[in-house]
Amino acid sequence: MLPNNPRSLSTVANVLYRGEWCNVQPAGFGPAPTTKTNNTVVDALVWVKPGGESDGQCGMAGAPRAGEWFDEYAQMLVKNADSSVFKLF
Repeated sequence: MLPNNPRSLSTVANVLYRGEWCNVQPAGFGPAPTTKTNNTVVDALVWVKPGGESDGQCGMAGAPRAGEWFDEYAQMLVKNADSSVFKLF
C-alpha cells in the first residue's frame, strides 16, 4: 500500500525508481501507526525504524554511522510529516 502523502510518495519513488534508500531526502513520517486502514488486505500501518536513526554514512551530507542519531534527518522527518502524526499528541 503506497502512502497518500506527496512527501511520503516522494520517498517511496526514490526507493523504488532510483534505488535510493539511505537517509533519503526529502522524506517525512508517513501516516500515523494504526489498525484502522480501511483496506481488507492491510491489517495495520506501522513504523518499523525509529525516526532519526541514521541508515549509515550515505544519502544526506553529514550522515553519521548506521544506528546513530541523525538530528538533521529527524527534523526533516517531522517537518515533512503527514498531518495524522500530529494527532498522536
